[in-house]
Amino acid sequence: MKGLGTVYQTKNNGKDVWCAAMTLTVDGKQRKIRGYGDTPVKAMERRAENLSRLVSRGLERPQTPTMDEFTARYLGHYSEAEIREHSKRKKKETFNHWILPAMGKKRVGDVTDADAVRVIEACPYPSVRVAIHKELTAIFTYAVDTKVLGHSPMALVKKPKYVPERRELVERTADAHLELVGGLLDWLERPECPYHDDYPRVLMMMLGLRSAELLGLEWSCFTNLRARKGQPATVEIRQVLERHDPKTSGLSGWYLRPGAKSDAGHRTIPLPERWRKALLGLQLDQEMHRNGHRHGEYVWERDCVWLDAKGHVLRPSKHRQLWYELLEAYINQLPHQMNNDKPVLRFSSEEERKAWRKSWNPHTSRNLCATAMAQSGVPIETAQKILGHSSNVMTAYYTVQTLGMKSEAVESLAGAFSV
Repeated sequence: MKGLGTVYQTKNNGKDVWCAAMTLTVDGKQRKIRGYGDTPVKAMERRAENLSRLVSRGLERPQTPTMDEFTARYLGHYSEAEIREHSKRKKKETFNHWILPAMGKKRVGDVTDADAVRVIEACPYPSVRVAIHKELTAIFTYAVDTKVLGHSPMALVKKPKYVPERRELVERTADAHLELVGGLLDWLERPECPYHDDYPRVLMMMLGLRSAELLGLEWSCFTNLRARKGQPATVEIRQVLERHDPKTSGLSGWYLRPGAKSDAGHRTIPLPERWRKALLGLQLDQEMHRNGHRHGEYVWERDCVWLDAKGHVLRPSKHRQLWYELLEAYINQLPHQMNNDKPVLRFSSEEERKAWRKSWNPHTSRNLCATAMAQSGVPIETAQKILGHSSNVMTAYYTVQTLGMKSEAVESLAGAFSV
């Protein structure tokens, strides 16, 4: 009969008997329930008894590991090619600090969506809530993929809403910053500018390089800097400046790590003529030890492009410091060009200065680069390749919709709707 499973003859312990069998699905897994008897009716009665017994005590689930046990398995399944060590460390910190104290002893199969929501909402930091949601989603997706669970309890848990403070700052100030870039580069290009030595590095920032990619550049990353016109110069992004983690490597200090942030981060970018000339000038200065330029002090630094006064590769902290200094100097010298001695930037406190700097830190150049390309009509797929994003979704996120871009969009609508 339909819905009652199957009834057939078989042998059980060497005897010819009837078997009534049916299949139930529990947590995505099939489970057989059988009953044996001398007649079909007796077999179905036994099957009904067995089913009733299971229902009365609850359908037993296969025992799943605890969250503590499964987290170690989950983090261990990543290969070095799939995830960088520092990214794995951040994942582990999120679990150890926020997730496992609340549900570490609980079995994976017993975790509910309500448990997940409680863990997320217990965190007071909006950005960390997003990270907790991300890690819980990832670990339960892995549990489903490895057949530990039939479905994820995160399916109904909404991602926390969070807009980074820096993102809001960048969106508010993008128009003003884009207007300043051209004048800033022209000012730095002048030999008499007190920050002229920073000119090539700021140019490379405006290509949208990440700070670790920029500071990890060696002269061998460049081709055709001395070539004639018709042979485009290029830069290959193939390594990053990274700090040793004593906890994992037992080493300290900085080193050049081969590879980029992701596979998409490894890329080759053509250099405009202005970039080629500026970099060639810096290279010649280093070769001739002119203007205090020199080669790197240590063996691994010998070919590095950006060096400090002692011949060591420029550190991220020094890079940021120089950027803020030259940016403030440029903005404050603008009034002098208009015979006005009052500085543009006045800060009543160091906190106010830090708040202003947040709106245009070195990483903001990636937003400006993406936005400038969008304004110029560069296809998002091309911008994605230049910025080294693994998907154009991230490129779209980096592209700030400026007031000018929004105005153009609205004007196009007005034109489309006009008679």
